[in-house]
Amino acid sequence: MKKFILLFAVVILTQFLCGQTLEEVESQISILKSKIELLNTQIQELNQQLDSLNKLRAELLEKRTIGEDYICLAGTAIYKEPTGYASVGTIQTNSIAKVTNVLEEKYEILFNGVKGYVHKNALTPYKEYIAKKEAATKEKAREEEEARILEQEQAKKRYAAAIERDNQKKSQLIKKYGEKNGLMIFEGKVWIGMTAEMARDSWGYPKDINRTITANLTHEQWVYDNDKYLYFENGILTTIQE
Repeated sequence: MKKFILLFAVVILTQFLCGQTLEEVESQISILKSKIELLNTQIQELNQQLDSLNKLRAELLEKRTIGEDYICLAGTAIYKEPTGYASVGTIQTNSIAKVTNVLEEKYEILFNGVKGYVHKNALTPYKEYIAKKEAATKEKAREEEEARILEQEQAKKRYAAAIERDNQKKSQLIKKYGEKNGLMIFEGKVWIGMTAEMARDSWGYPKDINRTITANLTHEQWVYDNDKYLYFENGILTTIQE
């Protein structure tokens, strides 16, 4: 529907323009050119006003710096004259100077009783410096808090996963050995008469096994850390040494 209305409007406009004489069309072109020139003139005037306001704004901002404290973040020389290079002193890093006047490229400053001139890029408004520092501190605190919360969430997930693994292991041991023996093995207990497989499920694999085989007997010594030993005869636990 919209395409039809647009097409209809184009057809009507074309018929209207085609019905005009050359003189009428040239007259309309001339009028449009005059309007464009007028608009360009107005735009130029507005841009000039904007430039003037921006300059005034910059001047007002600079005037606000007079009497304000500025910090020197990298150390700089204090010059005797605004256009000279003779030094009358130095502003140390992280020292505070007071701006007493604003020139085109330099600040007139007072530092520890010494009056002189420094390049504008050598000083930073102290209030601005403090604001940025506080913002950076808050951002760091926010990031640390987010990291702490993330670590807590991950720790909870790890804990939940560990509980789930323990529950699965407990269920498997109970299913394999019955409730009484399964719970004791899950708790890491060993006792005389348990099988080698039960001991392995309780204490884990030993770091070493010393085996002696005779005609009717297989004797094994299982060696664990912390001077712990289990002794088996034909696969049955006979001695516990802790």
